[in-house]
Amino acid sequence: MASVSPLPDMEPILQELEKGCDLLKIKGPKKVYSRFYFLDREKNRLTYDGSEKIFGRPTVSVKLSQIRDIRDGTKEFSKRLKGSNKQLLFSVILGGKHKVIHLLARTEAEKEKWVQGLTYLVHRDRFIEEQKEHEKWIEDAFKQADKDEDGGVDKREVSKLMKALNVDIDKDYMLALFDEANTNKERNQSGRQSLNVKEFVHFYHLFTKRPEMEEIFKEYSNGKAHWNAEDIMYFFREVQKLEGTKEDFGKKIIDIYEPDEKFKTSGKLSLDGFRNVLLSEKHRMFKPRKAVVYQDMEQPITHYFISSSHNTYLMEDQLRGPSSTEAYIRALQMGCRCVELDCWDGPDGEPIIYHGYTLTSKIKFVDVIHVIKAYAFEMSPPTEEEVVSESLRFPVILSIENHCSIKQQQRLAFHLKDILGKYLYTKQVDPLKDLPSPDDLKDKILIKAKKLPDTIPEEEVGEVSDEDEAADLDDNSSMTEKPKSKSKLKLAPELSDLVNVFKSVHFHGFEHAANNARPNEMVSLGESKMEKLIKQQPVDFVRHTQRQIVRTYPGGSRTDSSNYDPVQAWNVGCQIVALNFQTPDEPLQVYISRFLDNGGCGYLLKPACLLQEDGDFNPEGPFPPEWKRTLRLQVISGYQIPKPSNRSKGEVIDPFVTVQVYGVGIDQQEVQTHGCQE
Repeated sequence: MASVSPLPDMEPILQELEKGCDLLKIKGPKKVYSRFYFLDREKNRLTYDGSEKIFGRPTVSVKLSQIRDIRDGTKEFSKRLKGSNKQLLFSVILGGKHKVIHLLARTEAEKEKWVQGLTYLVHRDRFIEEQKEHEKWIEDAFKQADKDEDGGVDKREVSKLMKALNVDIDKDYMLALFDEANTNKERNQSGRQSLNVKEFVHFYHLFTKRPEMEEIFKEYSNGKAHWNAEDIMYFFREVQKLEGTKEDFGKKIIDIYEPDEKFKTSGKLSLDGFRNVLLSEKHRMFKPRKAVVYQDMEQPITHYFISSSHNTYLMEDQLRGPSSTEAYIRALQMGCRCVELDCWDGPDGEPIIYHGYTLTSKIKFVDVIHVIKAYAFEMSPPTEEEVVSESLRFPVILSIENHCSIKQQQRLAFHLKDILGKYLYTKQVDPLKDLPSPDDLKDKILIKAKKLPDTIPEEEVGEVSDEDEAADLDDNSSMTEKPKSKSKLKLAPELSDLVNVFKSVHFHGFEHAANNARPNEMVSLGESKMEKLIKQQPVDFVRHTQRQIVRTYPGGSRTDSSNYDPVQAWNVGCQIVALNFQTPDEPLQVYISRFLDNGGCGYLLKPACLLQEDGDFNPEGPFPPEWKRTLRLQVISGYQIPKPSNRSKGEVIDPFVTVQVYGVGIDQQEVQTHGCQE
């Protein structure tokens, strides 16, 4: 086993950071500011001098708990640093509103001190917080078991609590653990032996002991009762296949996760420390790189799946449910990058948003646009100290279904320009060329709607075909008024002029689109139409989505706001697969889990098989033999598995794990483990 260089003693490094030094804060090639940064350990803050003011430089500080990560400078900022040593750039990633502070050190040693020291403190504090939260959960369980509120739980109360927690523990085993934890031998008012809160926490740790972890720990301990830094390095590099581990990795693990100060001082990791590592958020099973934007974001936007919401304004069902601006906030905070606005004439000349021909409540268009501006990139206007995080900067699309009169369409256009300002994308794309990339469209809000043809004279009202989603409602749907399936819509040039990337057009078939359609033209297909085309023309469907964006949405009969299977639409390359974000059913769970990838930025690069020009990919096959993969999963153990909602409170279940694979038909698999009775 290779030797591991020990991590330098952190105390001298932290003391250096307390003294502080000048660092350059970077906002661009011509926006570089010298600021004096130092660590305030007493207040647990990163502190620095702010901008020059009339009355001196104010002190600005950031709580260490707000820091999400420390990493090398982002790709964008390193490219913009002309004439500077990009190796000296590092970034402080903040949580909450997800801001970034880009800093340039004077030397590599200085940069290493800041990165090393801040990383250590952030991970240490995060683990302490995780531990506190876990201990609080146990203490809450203690309070729940302490029915008489005498500050202790006896054996009878503990037994009831174990059943409530779905722990089918053997009575004799429970009594043995109770006696082991009962170090103070206190008695309650009834004269029974009882555990105080500290003893109960110890009891909980005893019965949640993980034998399978002990086996792993012993296997790689080389006969010792602990792991040293070399053992840790070997386990994570060779067994866990963790890439990019630095030579000080093992020592950092000990410093952050080992609870015993004596072990920590002597550079040892105990079994409890190992358990802390495996249960920490930092070392979860998913690849760390998936948590940041890692895909190529410079391809045409047609090459990406885009997280999209249907009837975004609704909180519940689509017939009588309430509409709310809160629904837009919720969708955007869930990573949605395409939201829908159904616009109708409202009182006092101001447009409203609601589900037309139904009894859903109404909200003002102007209020929705204010909310979208505030939450599109989850930011307030950037200050000198704050820059928007990369993962939240990719474009937001407003899918507008327009039912307004000319005058109120003009109000729509006015509010979009007045409120969104610099965030509104106003550059007209070349309809004969590929669309811009998500990277090209950063920090921009795009309008998808109907657009007047080029033959309409400037500043004149024109007509366009109007096929809205309400026309897809089934005949037996409950509506206050039946809409026309097709009509003509008079369109104001002020609104039409804002449609410059995504032009809504009617779908006339794949052959017509192949001969006439342009990249900036987008069609919307209802669920039933989409499924029919997938069944009849899957290869043509895939080829179409290589050239143009296709938006799909739930069928009109889904008045309960339920969702359809999004995977079938993804399988043929549909980019905007709109779901009802207000309904947490299984399709939405699949949807959200997929968009957790690529840093949760709401854009996922489509697989190569869906981008191959003149390809003949068919989701039903056949598939080349080299595409075949075997996935093997070994479920080692379960921990705090929740009880199904349909089980009674006191019932103890035999837990099991279900693994499901979603994809093309041949990949759809579901495997369930046997129920565990131990």
